[in-house]
Amino acid sequence: MKKLLFLSLLIGNCLLIGGCERTMFGMPESQWNQLNKQQQDEVIRGYNERQRIQQQNAVFMSAIDTAGTILKDNS
Repeated sequence: MKKLLFLSLLIGNCLLIGGCERTMFGMPESQWNQLNKQQQDEVIRGYNERQRIQQQNAVFMSAIDTAGTILKDNS
């Protein structure tokens, strides 16, 4: 029974890993390879901007969580 479970998990993991495609700046590599240099540069700029915004939002959300914890502890 344990061998069957192990084999099932192993096969499932192989299928999951095999179904994944690498990405380049958030875009499937196959699609990335079809872009010209100018389009790739534009994708990189957009990706970097999204990353910057996500980082700012993470700091902001952390501050909100901290403030909420402080307020909850003081009530």
